[in-house]
Amino acid sequence: MRIIHTLFIIIIYLQLVAQKHDYYWLTGAGGGTQSGPNDSSGITILNFNSPNGPEIINDQIINTNFTGTNTSICDTKGNLLFYTNGVNVYTKEHEIMAFGSSIGTGGSEWGYRLPQGAIGVPFPDHPNQYFLFTVQNHESLAIGKALYYHIIDMNLNNGLGQVVEKRKKIVQDSLDWGRLAATKHSNGRDWWVVLNRFSGKKTYIIRLTPNGIDTFSQIIEGANIRYGGAATFSPDGSKYILSTHTNNNSPGYIDIFDFDRCTGNLSNRRRHILNHPDYFVPGVAVSPNSRFLYITFDRICYQYDLTSPNIFDSEKIVSVFEDNYYYVWPLDFYLAQTAPDGRVYVGTSNGSFCIHRIRYPDRKGSDCQFIQWDLYTPTFKYYDIPTFPNYRLGPIHDSACDTLGLNNHPLSRFRWDFEDTITPLRVTFTDLSAYEPDHWRWLFGDGVVYDTTASGEVFHSFPAAGLYTVCLVVSNINSSDTSCFTIQVGETVGSTDQSERLHPIAAFPNPVHQFL
Repeated sequence: MRIIHTLFIIIIYLQLVAQKHDYYWLTGAGGGTQSGPNDSSGITILNFNSPNGPEIINDQIINTNFTGTNTSICDTKGNLLFYTNGVNVYTKEHEIMAFGSSIGTGGSEWGYRLPQGAIGVPFPDHPNQYFLFTVQNHESLAIGKALYYHIIDMNLNNGLGQVVEKRKKIVQDSLDWGRLAATKHSNGRDWWVVLNRFSGKKTYIIRLTPNGIDTFSQIIEGANIRYGGAATFSPDGSKYILSTHTNNNSPGYIDIFDFDRCTGNLSNRRRHILNHPDYFVPGVAVSPNSRFLYITFDRICYQYDLTSPNIFDSEKIVSVFEDNYYYVWPLDFYLAQTAPDGRVYVGTSNGSFCIHRIRYPDRKGSDCQFIQWDLYTPTFKYYDIPTFPNYRLGPIHDSACDTLGLNNHPLSRFRWDFEDTITPLRVTFTDLSAYEPDHWRWLFGDGVVYDTTASGEVFHSFPAAGLYTVCLVVSNINSSDTSCFTIQVGETVGSTDQSERLHPIAAFPNPVHQFL
């Protein structure tokens, strides 16, 4: 009996701390047989398993396209399991999964165009099984017409997986054009998935439990959520946020709701009308500490402080789009996604070879460092920053729904940056730990130990250039966890001239067949 009890504790611990389901991002188009001779078409992979990530991979073999709908799932250790462009489900070997073809009808070889049109989560208490939620596009309008789920069993086909339930309808209605968002239930096991009705006041709220799907809807007076945009939950699950663009040159707007992770109810809607018409789908992301909201709207990125008594009075413009090089089509900021490395990644409308990044999203105002064209991608991509929930969110301790006996066992994670070019021995360490640690111990490998009860950034100046093994120990009443990395301090890292790493013009597809 003692052995069984110990194994049960270990399983619960692993369920809470080893969640690297969002560590593998795929983006791009025109790979495989479509790839041109100069390798500019194809798939770019961002692998966040690298210690200070991401590793950037140029893959010319994958014969897949992404044009809006884009999500993937890794196992708990960060190994790719499957991904989808809304049309098919693909295995880690980049072949269509068994029974994974045509999960969304009406798409094309270029993929499904719905932004945030798919999102995947683990099936609670079903090891190696996953739920994939997708929105079925209306054939002629920018409106969703049905919400489906698909169950994928990775225990089958020698680990390549199989779609065991396909296109199971949850809701049929005039639905939002994408904008799927998900967050963890306050019991630390179940999931909430939220989708809105098109041009109405109804919001569909889906709870995923070990027994499957439970669905209810909520009428939100005055909401009238319509047209397209983006949606997300804050990393702590306490806020549900929508950014909306309209047509006919009407201003776009932002809706912020409080979200009850126990009941699934939305409340306290706050709406902000933006003072200019939107040109394209706005993106939305929240900083890892759940304090700062970022809206990438047309050619401006706004920041809002979610802890402010009046959130929208805290508005700051942290970036204005710069036309520092040109493409065939106009470019704007597009979808945004908070990544495992604690940065916010921002895509572009139409196509480019770059991703914008907010390097320090937990900082206020311009200190967040929104760097345009910050990450070069070796292949051409467009409309396809992938969509993920926060997989590293545990139960709300002592809440009404904290009934399963799950505890938050801290997970130690951090990254480092050499942002001070004048003082190369000074390093910025950013805490990325999860599951509610309340004590942090930094060991810098030079004899200095720093204890704190506050998360966030730590700045340390090393005594001399060299290799140092830096460790972070995080703990709470339940347990502790340690991560260590050896870093090189004191090397001067030269900046790459933009003209060398950015493509001044791009043709797609390459080679051109029927259209340019």
